[in-house]
Amino acid sequence: MHRVFHFFNINNRVYYHLLFWLCYFLYRVMLYGDIKNTYENVAYVQALELILKVVCVYFILYFLKPRYFNRRRYFFFSLSFVVVSCVASYFQLHVIWLCVNLGIFADIPREAVFTRWKFFSAMGHLNWIIVVAFIIKVVKEGFENAQVNSKLLKEKLEAELQFLKSQVNPHFFFNTLNNLYALTVKKSDKAPDVLLKLSELMSYMIYDTAHKTVKLDKELEFIENYVELEKLRYGEYLEVEITKPEKTFDVEIPPLLFLPFIENAFKHGVAKGGQSNRIIIVFEIKNLDLNFTVRNNIAKSSKIEDSGGGIGLSNIKRRLELLFAGQHDLKISNDGEYFNADLNIRGVFRPLEP
Repeated sequence: MHRVFHFFNINNRVYYHLLFWLCYFLYRVMLYGDIKNTYENVAYVQALELILKVVCVYFILYFLKPRYFNRRRYFFFSLSFVVVSCVASYFQLHVIWLCVNLGIFADIPREAVFTRWKFFSAMGHLNWIIVVAFIIKVVKEGFENAQVNSKLLKEKLEAELQFLKSQVNPHFFFNTLNNLYALTVKKSDKAPDVLLKLSELMSYMIYDTAHKTVKLDKELEFIENYVELEKLRYGEYLEVEITKPEKTFDVEIPPLLFLPFIENAFKHGVAKGGQSNRIIIVFEIKNLDLNFTVRNNIAKSSKIEDSGGGIGLSNIKRRLELLFAGQHDLKISNDGEYFNADLNIRGVFRPLEP
């Protein structure tokens, strides 16, 4: 199948080249045929000259250009170009001489063929078609290179996004399994509820996060389940408030976008031993923007910093840059008592592409 498509691609390329030369040939015949009022004779001459021009153009495009121009050896390319142009123009005069001898150009004296003016005239016509073909070739290669570079960049960004997201998943499961293990050791009645929540969370992370985007409703449901799981763990030591929009308008976002912020809030904002632990999470849709805020008091035994393994603020910022370059604002503040993270994503109603 690949060979079949390759064959048709080659054929399409040949057709384009044939069409180019046919248009050029007809243009020359119509131009000089009208001047000399003899289209048939002009067609003979242009056909003979066309063979020489085709050889010259393809020699420059596919031999000289890759070896000198593409390697930025412009002096050797220019020198070779001039030599080829002079040699081809000289042979083109012989084509005219042949046509004069055959009586095709009866109006041209034989002594007028090999003149300086005729030589430079032939060179001008030849160089004109070479330059046109050369520009088309350069523009075409530039467009193809831009497409390849764009594809490579997109693949690189997608690979990096997958890597950053894969860092989140193991970190989350590690924390959740630790919670379940602690409750199981204590033979707590909360263990079945934790196991059920964990099952729902794993289902979301296995199936839904495989897509580039998810519905905001599903992401909010996932966060609520996660929070409930953490509340089961900490019990009376933790107070969590979640505010979410009444309508999400089918907004789609990249999965697990907010989880690292919320994980950090629990990690650095919850401590036992009589300290009041409060976490506030707010989602708001306003003027086509999505605003997210998480606020937590800082536990006395905690320091806000990037956690190990790359799961921290640097990971979050990098992922936001890849997903929402020039389309988001992230403000993080720490007054020593409270830690605040405010994220604004503009234009969430438009499709999001990494």
